[in-house]
Formats: sequence, C-alpha cells, structure tokens
Amino acid sequence: MNVHITSLENSIIFRILRRVGQPLLNAKGWATQRLMRSRFSGMYLRLFPPDPRPYTSWMEHEAAEELPKLTALPRFTILLPIYKPRREWLEEAIASVRAQSYSSWELRICRSSCPEPWLADFLAAAVAADPRISIASTTGEFSISRALNQAAADGTGSYLLALDPNDRLYAGALH
Repeated sequence: MNVHITSLENSIIFRILRRVGQPLLNAKGWATQRLMRSRFSGMYLRLFPPDPRPYTSWMEHEAAEELPKLTALPRFTILLPIYKPRREWLEEAIASVRAQSYSSWELRICRSSCPEPWLADFLAAAVAADPRISIASTTGEFSISRALNQAAADGTGSYLLALDPNDRLYAGALH
C-alpha cells in the first residue's frame, strides 16, 4: 500500500495538481479570512453558516463510512478520571465507550473521594453491566492523580487513551 501511495504522490499528474491546487486552497483560506474581517462578514455567514455542532456532524459523516478490516487487534486501556461529575455526561461517556464497534478495550474509571451520593451506586452498576469496566480509587491529597497513575500501571492495553467525563467517542473511534 505504501508503495502505491508513494508512486501516486510521485506521479507527474499528482505533482502538477498539488502545485496548482495548493495555491488555490491557500487563496481560498486567505479570502475567507479577509471576508470575515470585512463589512461583508454578515452576508458571508448567512450564505455559509458555520456548523453549530461540528463534532456531531463529523461523527454522523463517519458513521456512514464502512470501517476497514483490521490486520492487528490491539487492546486499548481507556482512563476516565472523575471528580464531581455531572451524571448525564458520565452516562454518555461510558455509553460511548460501550458502543464501540471494536471490542478489545478496558475502561478504567479513576475516582477520588467524591461527595456525590449517586456516584457509588452508578459506578457499581456500570462495573456489573460490563466486565471490561473497573474502578481505580484512592483518597487523600492528589488522589485523582494517584488513581490515574495506578489505573495506567494496571492497564493491560497496548494503547492508553484518556477520556474526560464530558467527552464522547464516535462508535468507530477505536476501530
């Protein structure tokens, strides 16, 4: 595959298109920036409104694409540090990990002592629902840092990924 890509990139047609296309793309970006700083910016925004949810739009676009076949099957360790989380964000973050099309992952939820009364029951239910989910918790000063370090050390994955409670993973992200 690399040989084919290299031969395409070194072809005469590709080099010509790159020489012609790159200045055009640069000019388009420059013109857009100038237009946004001019008095015509309102008209430009009415004609080309920005996407209010760019990540969601990208995820919907990616969901329509067919995922490639994998030649390697690495394991991912996902660290999710939580401290006074919003319940709905935490639910969505965990659900986005559980909805992955690639199933070789482990979710290590790293928590410090948290006064939220619902959190202990919620995390126990998450661990009971999926054996790939586990909890790393500590107490005291720098407890969330200790929990993250411990979770990373205990992780069995080939790759380490950090996820915030307000983040969502596209269903094919690990794939």
